[in-house]
Parts: sequence; structure tokens; C-alpha cells
Amino acid sequence: MRPLELRVRNFRSYSGEHVFDFADRSLIAIVGPIGSGKSSVLDAIVFALYGRTPRIATATKTLINQRAADAAVSLRFEVEGELWEATRSIRIKGASRHALYRYEDPDADAVEKLTLEGDVNEKIVQLLGLDYDAFERSVLLAQGRFAEFLQSRPAERDRVLKGVFGHDRVDRMKSLAKERLDAAQLDLERLSVRFERFDEIDGRLVAARDELADLAARHQELAKVAGKHAELDATAKAVQKTADDVAKRTAALEAQAGRLPDADVTRRLISEAGAATERRTELAGALKQAQQTLQGADQALQRAIAQNEPDVLEHAAGSLAIAEPQLKAVVDADRRVTAAEKLLSDARIEQEAVRDEVGMASKNREETLARAEQAGGALEEAEAALELGRHADMAATLRAGIHVDDRCPVCDQVISQLPESAGGPQLQALEDALASARRTKSERDKAHTDALTALERAMGRERSIADRVVAATGHLEGARDDAARARSDLEETNLRLEEMLGPGDPADLLAERKRVYEALLTARDGAQRKVEHLRSDHDQAIRDEQNTARSLHDLRMRLADLAAGLTSDIDLGDDPESLGAAHDILRREWSDATAALHRELAELEHEADRIGAEQSALLGAASVGDDVNAAVAVVADRMERLGKSIAEDEAELTRADELAASRESIESQISVFGRINRDLTDSRFIRFLLDDERDRLAELGSEHFQRLSAGRYRFADDQFAILDLTAADGTRRPDSLSGGETFLASLGLALALAEMVAGTGGRLDAFFLDEGFGTLDPEHLDLAMEGVETLVADQADRLVVIVSHVPELRERIEDLIELERNPVTGDTRVVTG
Repeated sequence: MRPLELRVRNFRSYSGEHVFDFADRSLIAIVGPIGSGKSSVLDAIVFALYGRTPRIATATKTLINQRAADAAVSLRFEVEGELWEATRSIRIKGASRHALYRYEDPDADAVEKLTLEGDVNEKIVQLLGLDYDAFERSVLLAQGRFAEFLQSRPAERDRVLKGVFGHDRVDRMKSLAKERLDAAQLDLERLSVRFERFDEIDGRLVAARDELADLAARHQELAKVAGKHAELDATAKAVQKTADDVAKRTAALEAQAGRLPDADVTRRLISEAGAATERRTELAGALKQAQQTLQGADQALQRAIAQNEPDVLEHAAGSLAIAEPQLKAVVDADRRVTAAEKLLSDARIEQEAVRDEVGMASKNREETLARAEQAGGALEEAEAALELGRHADMAATLRAGIHVDDRCPVCDQVISQLPESAGGPQLQALEDALASARRTKSERDKAHTDALTALERAMGRERSIADRVVAATGHLEGARDDAARARSDLEETNLRLEEMLGPGDPADLLAERKRVYEALLTARDGAQRKVEHLRSDHDQAIRDEQNTARSLHDLRMRLADLAAGLTSDIDLGDDPESLGAAHDILRREWSDATAALHRELAELEHEADRIGAEQSALLGAASVGDDVNAAVAVVADRMERLGKSIAEDEAELTRADELAASRESIESQISVFGRINRDLTDSRFIRFLLDDERDRLAELGSEHFQRLSAGRYRFADDQFAILDLTAADGTRRPDSLSGGETFLASLGLALALAEMVAGTGGRLDAFFLDEGFGTLDPEHLDLAMEGVETLVADQADRLVVIVSHVPELRERIEDLIELERNPVTGDTRVVTG
């Protein structure tokens, strides 16, 4: 895995977006003061790959910058010539996002994309050949964790070496061999089951052939029974058809007779027909008389309408309704005029009083102003006198130390005459006078301010009252205008009422004219209702007469239908009595005809029963149910299926030799895949490979460790025990080394691992060293840097990133990523990158 570009946004101390370009670079030092975000660069690389960091496990939200709501990292890297990009984002609120892309062209769209966290993590391990723990122990020597590979258990070191050297491919080979072994064993089990069935098939064929012969004989017998049964069935159907025809004729005659009324109903129908005619004639005369009365009432009402009586009544009622509120409006308007006149008078009286108050306040303000100005002059005189007194006092103080022709210590002028001395009491009196003048000035300023405030209040009241006078004047004028309009409206309404109703009380005149008009309406409405009632009764009488006529016609038609059904030539006649006689005759003829039909139907049913008994006896003799054709079909179907089964069993027996050859081939595959599966276990082939890798790693690591430790230490064996060459070659545990010695031992193993990978085509194209150099003295620091430089000396595509705050690294390594910490926000600032 070779990193090419790292992008971080709001990650730990990195606020905003930062880009680190690792392409075409080999040895890089990330330097800066403590807390400047050096280790966070390596954290971002590991987080982009595995979704976790050496210092943060599952609490990934703590990686977000303290002033941001989300963070993101993106790492572009190369594996065996393929370009990949891993991106991960985390948010304070909401789920994290994970993605892995593969590109064939860096500037084109991705050709492969994974977006589920589990899929991304699995693919990363597959690409790098290292899980997170193995990556930390081999590629990343994180801060404070240099000894993890050195001090790991043997099984954990083997897991790292398997990934680094690509031996995990053997696991995939073993898994594939196991899958093929399982499949071959399953095929063998299936073949064994088929061989066991061959004997069963032989016995089944004999029984099937015997059953097929019996079925053929049974099929022939049933075919004969089916033919005879079909003949009887045809005869039964013919008898049933005749019986159905007789039943239909019987049902038709019964239906026709059922629609006839009896003699009593017929006589009642004739009586109702005569009564309906008489009632219709009587109601026709009463209706004509009522229509004449309605015509006279309607003519009287129309004359009133022609004289516009409804409009006059409506308009008069409207005007009368308006007059009452108009009269009230006149009274209310007069009352408002009186109230407005009083309001204006009161406002003018108050206005005069306020004018006097304003004059007195103005005079008082002028007097207090004059006294305040006088006090101001006295204050200025007291201040000037005190200033002169202070100067005189200072001169007297200086007089004791100066002489004529000296330079003044205050103004640097040559002194021509010494100042006179002044006493302390005189200066105190001046200060007291100034204080008294200030108190007087303050008191008179306050008196002037109070007078000015009183004047402003009085003038405010004067303006307010003036506004009230203007408002009261306008209110009075408006009230007078309202009163004049109200009187005018009332007079106009009274004139309209007199024009419509005449002289007199409008209310009484209107009530009398309403009474007369309403009497006309009542008379017309009463006559109208009587006409409508009689018309309704007359119409009903017409309908009753028509209904009885239709009933008689219906009776005649039903009698005619029954006569036709009986083929009778009876004369029905036109009068009701003839219809009654014909009704009785046809009833007797119908009774005789239906009795004959019932006898014929009984004879047909007896014949059908005889045929059914003969069919049952035929089926019973053949041991068949009700449906002989179904029995024939069942036997035929069984014969067909049995024939197919016999053919399939015979074909199966012909494949016995073929199956034997297949079983031999599968048994051979099981032997081969089983041997491969056993040989590729970790305890055999992988153990052999890893034992050799550990021996070589211990040998090369010892050489680097001895050189880095200035000849003091080596590794004693492939379990990386420490051989102390300065203590009679005694062995020590790895955890007994100091911090600096542990770093050198880990670095020695890293150098050896890189050298081995370069010679075997392994997967380590990048190393990350976080701190550790601070524990070394200058001599060992030089040795360590020489070792680190060998990691990239012959590997142009390898990247080594060192994180340290050791100043000597700045001088030793040319390619720097220099960081600093913002003293205000604490954020990382990239100086050079």
C-alpha cells in the first residue's frame, strides 16, 4: 500500500480542509511543537483505512473539531498498480458514512464503489493483507506503541507476517480446496443412493408389468358398461323432456287461472265503476260554481292593485318607520348643541386663568436667570483669586532655595527678583471663598432650572387648553349643523306621508287602508283554496273512473288468455254480467284440463324411475360408482402413468455402468482435495513458511538492532528474546528494555521487515514512525536515522513518514511538513506541507 494524497476536513485540531500530497515523495518528517497536530496526520491515514485510530477506538465523534458539526478524511493510495480512494465522514448528529472507490484513470469516474461499512473494511483488509492490529504492528509504529510487534504473542506475530508476505493467499487456497472436497463428497453420497435403488427398481418393474395387464382387462370391461349406460341415459333424457313439456303446460294453465279474480271481486268491480261516474259528474258542477266566485274576488283585488294600493301602503309604512328615529335625532341634536356650548364656555374661562399663570412663571424665570448669572460672575472672581494665591504660595515655597541670576526650576527663566513670601491662612481663606461661591452658584442654577421647568409646564397647559378651545368650537359647529339636518329630514318625511295618505294622523290612516286591502286578499285566497280543493277531488274522481274501466278491460283480456290456453270458443260479451258468466265456465274447463295433465305427468315419472333402476343395477354389477366414464378415465390415466414409470425404470437400469465410472472419478477427486486441505493447514505448510520468515527476520533484525544499539544488543532467537552482548551474552525479555532501547529494537525489526518485503514482492510500501526519537541520545539518533534512510535508499516508490518534535530531524530531513498551533483557537496551522 503506497499513500498518494490525504485530505482532512475538521479532523481533530485541523479546522477547515487541508491536503497533504505524498506522491513522488519518499522520506518526510512532520515537525512542530507539542499539540500542533503532528500525530493527527497519521491518525487520519489510519482512520481513512480502518475507521479507527491508535488512540480512539469506537468513540469516533471525538475526532470532530470542537467548533464543527462534522468531519471527513479521504486517502488516495496505490496497491499493486491499482488506484483506490477510501473516504469516511462522521457527524455529531446522524450516522457516519464510509466509501471505497477504485479508479482506472485518476481524472475519470470510479469504476468500482463500495458504500457499506462492513464491505469497505473487508475490502481494505483484503487489499492490504493486514487487519487493523497487524497494520499497527508492522506499518505504523504509533506514539507509545513501538513494542507491540516485539512483545506480541507468537500467534499474533504470525498473523502479521502472513499478511505482510501475502501468505494469506494460502488460506484462500485451502478454503477453495475444502469447498471442492465438500462438493465431491456430496456428489458421492447422491450416487450411493442411486446404486441402492437399482435392486428396488428390478422388483418394482415386475409388479408394475402385472398391474398394467390387470388394468387393460378392467378397461375393456368398463368400456362395455359405459356403452349400455349411455343408451339408457338417452332414453331417460327423452322421457324427461316429455315430462318437462307437460309440466310447462300445467304451470302455464295454473298461472293463467291464478291471474283471474273470483265472482265476488268481479261484481264489486262493476259496482265501483258506476259510483265513480256519478261522483265525477257531481264534482264537475261544484267546481264550476267555485271558479265563478274566485273570478269575482280576483277582479276586486286587481282593481285595488291597478290603483297602486300595495305600493302606497309599502311606501307609507317605510316613511312612517323613518319618521320616528328622525324625531329622536332632532331631540338628540338639540341636546348635543347645548352640551357643546357649555364645553366651549368652560374652556375659555380656563384659558384666561392659564394665561395669567404663564405670565407669572415667565417673570420668575427672568429673575432666577439674573441671580444665576450674578453668582457665576462671583464664582469666576473667586477662582481667579485662588489661582493668584496658589502661584504666590508656590513662589514663596521656591524662594528659599533660589537666588537672583539663577534659573527658575519651573519655567527655566533667569530670576531677576525674588518673589515675596505668602502665608498659609490667606490661601485657605481664598479656598473657602471659592467653595462658598460654588455653593451659591449651584443653588441659583437649580432655582433657575426649577423656574424654567415651571414655565414650560404652564406653557404646555396653555397650548393644551388652546387646542381644547379650538376642538370645542368645531364640536359646537358640527352639533348645530346636525340639528339643522335632522329637522329638515323630519319635515320632508311628514310631507311625503301627507301626500300618500292625506291629512290626519298617518298611523291611523295607514292602519285603515291596510285593513281594507287585506280583506280583499283574504277573500281571493279563500276562493282560490276552494277551487283547488274541488279540482283535486274532481281529478281523483276521473282517475277512479279510469281505474275501474282499466280493471274491467284487464279482466276481459285475462279471460281471453285462459280461453285460448284451453282452446275454448266461448263468447265473452261486452257487459259485466257476460264477463262474470264466462269467468265461471272457464274455471270449470280449466279444472278438467289440469287433472288430465297431472295424470300424464305421473305416468312419465314412473317410466323415468324404471330406467334409473336399470342403470343402477348395471353399474352395481360392474362395481362402478355413479360416473362410469370417470371410472374409465381413471383406469386409462393409471395405465398411462404406469407405462411411463416402467419406461423410466428400464432407462435407469441402463445407466448403472455410467454411474459406476462417475463414482470412481469422484472418489479420486475426494482423495486429491482432502490431501490439499490437510497439507495447507497452519500447522503444516504455513508453519513451514512462517518458521523460515521468522528466522530470517530475527537474523536481519539482529544485524540492524546491533548496529542501532552501537553493538550492545541482538535478538537471541526467532521469538525475539534480547541478547545483551555487554553482559556475558545474557538474554533478557523484550519488556525489560528502556523506552529508547525498545524503540531501537522495534525500528530494527521494521528495517528488517522492509528489507525482506523488498526482496519477496510483499505489500509494505509505506512506514509511519510516530515520535520515539526523543528517547535517543545524539549517537543513537544518528544510527536510527541512518537505518530509516536505508528504508527508502533503494526503494523509490516507498514512503516513510516520521513524526517528531526533535530539532535535529529538521536538519537531517529535507522534506518537511511543518505545523504550528494557533495560540487563540488551538487549531493546527500548516506552515509548509
